[in-house]
Amino acid sequence: MKYNRPIAFIILLILIAGVCFYVAKKPHINGTSLGWPEEKSDNIISAVIVPHHDLDKADRTELFSKISKEVKAKTVVLVSTNHFNSGTGNIITTKKEWQLSTGKIEASSSFVDSLTNSKIATGDENAFSEEHGIKNILPDILQYFPDTNLVPIIIKAGTSNVDIDKLNQALVDNCKDNCLLVSSVDFSHYQPGALAEIHDDLAIRALNELDENKLIRAEVDSKETLNLTILWAKSQKTEQFNLFKNTNSGQIENSRDGESTSYVLGYYKNGEKIVQEDSFTFMIGGDMMFDRNIEYHFQYEKLVNVMKNFGDRVFAGTDLSLVNLEGPINPVPLVPETNHSLVFNFQPNTVDVLNYMGVNAVSLANNHTLNNGQKGLTNTKKVLPENGIAYVGQDAVFNDESVKTFENGSNIKLTVITIDCLNTNDDLTGTIKKQKELGNKVLIYPHWGTEYEEIHSYSQEKLAHSWIDSGADFVFGGHPHVIQDAEVYKGKPIFYSMGNLLFDQDFSPETQRGLIVAVKINQDSMELVLLPTISKNYQPELLSGTEKTLFLTKFRKYLGAAEVPKSYGYDTIDL
Repeated sequence: MKYNRPIAFIILLILIAGVCFYVAKKPHINGTSLGWPEEKSDNIISAVIVPHHDLDKADRTELFSKISKEVKAKTVVLVSTNHFNSGTGNIITTKKEWQLSTGKIEASSSFVDSLTNSKIATGDENAFSEEHGIKNILPDILQYFPDTNLVPIIIKAGTSNVDIDKLNQALVDNCKDNCLLVSSVDFSHYQPGALAEIHDDLAIRALNELDENKLIRAEVDSKETLNLTILWAKSQKTEQFNLFKNTNSGQIENSRDGESTSYVLGYYKNGEKIVQEDSFTFMIGGDMMFDRNIEYHFQYEKLVNVMKNFGDRVFAGTDLSLVNLEGPINPVPLVPETNHSLVFNFQPNTVDVLNYMGVNAVSLANNHTLNNGQKGLTNTKKVLPENGIAYVGQDAVFNDESVKTFENGSNIKLTVITIDCLNTNDDLTGTIKKQKELGNKVLIYPHWGTEYEEIHSYSQEKLAHSWIDSGADFVFGGHPHVIQDAEVYKGKPIFYSMGNLLFDQDFSPETQRGLIVAVKINQDSMELVLLPTISKNYQPELLSGTEKTLFLTKFRKYLGAAEVPKSYGYDTIDL
């Protein structure tokens, strides 16, 4: 057969062109093939959220491995909180070079110069020397994005939204090529793992809905970093949040009482927002009193130190955090008293303590609200909203102020109804039914019962059952100053008394005990986390160890909860 050289040459040229076209189309990062499938991915991933706590390193590595196969990134912007408040600027970057065991990684000089020259960030290499929010992520960056440019950034807590907006715009302006934002963030801190799960629900909703306002109450180590992440995802038109993993160190280590860190791993990509199941979270505690020995013992230091052992994270992280404020707030300072007067008056810095705790609502439906007369009540109702704290109800009266509905943007709304049953006998049937007709969940918070009695009375039970018969979903009581028993009636929980969260009644162990309940509501179910407290030298803290186990065992029986191992999850009850 005679060989046709022109035809063979043409065929060879076609084959070469085909190979060149394939190589040109195959995804690379700075010339390094990612080994993607032959067809081009339509995924555009703009941001990744990972923990820097190394207990969850395996999940973090798995996510980076997944992302590296789907994204083309010429620049990785790695952002963390400034854990040690290092340096002089709110937003700090560096041109530092890191020598890791697996190789060298250095920052992009031109990108960093752009941020510092425009005064968006301050350059400070020393601020990064011990910053594990950056350091713990670098090995993953080097492994999965070996040839990218790196832009490290740390942000101090409290950095303004205005500055975060400017930083996001600077990233948009400088990212002419593909940029991947890596947000190094740990979520709920220092709490029992079961509470961390409740906290994470709000944070994940904020990420899913790209709602910076929801981040205000989120329990995370850097709201600022997550705010930047949301702004960046919006600017890149990648508004679909994909949750890769949600767990916590308590769950991983099967520890019920230990201080845990929770982990939310996920990423933003193009596409429609993922529809999340409707939920609403709240926390409710017992009676709080800031007069008498409480004021006396903390008069020479900040009143907020009364909650030093309790911390500022327990009541954070939920849509609603509610306690009973057992007295009025008077703007005129009074001489502290050590006697056992039954007339209370709280100093103006009481609101500082409530804000520190993360409380955003209080009940005023109790027998001490009018201790300073109508003028004291008027001032209380003025200063609470001025400090971002809602109030519900008042002493001896049931009116429109006794009913307040709280919303979080989902289809679940929670109506709180407070009543001082000691001085008011209004029938709540019509009020409850009206709220149920509106489709709301209903929580009743009564002030009732007999002081120091650990078993509820028949009158309490009769009222609670009638409220649930009318449609109420929860009953949480106060006033006896001790924790009373509980029950589930028609599938709804009744806690007859939450006891004292903060009080100076140190004459018995029972009056120095309280109960906080964290709740997650879905349309057809609820999850309760029981958090007993103990006060030591007038300072409350979460109970742990054997006493907590005995408490939980007793209350699980009250609520008809199934027997489970006394380990992780023992403080959680599903209804």
